Amino acid sequence: MSYQRHQQPPPPPPPPTPPSQHGVDPALVNIFYQVDTDRSGAIDATELQQALSHTHLFHIDTVAIIMRCFDKDNDGHINMQEFAQL
Repeated sequence: MSYQRHQQPPPPPPPPTPPSQHGVDPALVNIFYQVDTDRSGAIDATELQQALSHTHLFHIDTVAIIMRCFDKDNDGHINMQEFAQL
């Protein structure tokens, strides 16, 4: 008798890393796309909280502080250029 484990399929792979995007290190571009799970081109507080919470849960208030520190244009998201400054 064979038992199959019911596992969720792995998330889709990030898009291929371009050679350089706006002068940002390709390794950072790759990390950015791993955090930007909805592929919107920007990281919101929920995505940042999920990315930071792999080892322990980051409280949303802590995430909000991080967002305010790095969201230079105050649009509620961290774009590629802002991410590169982290």
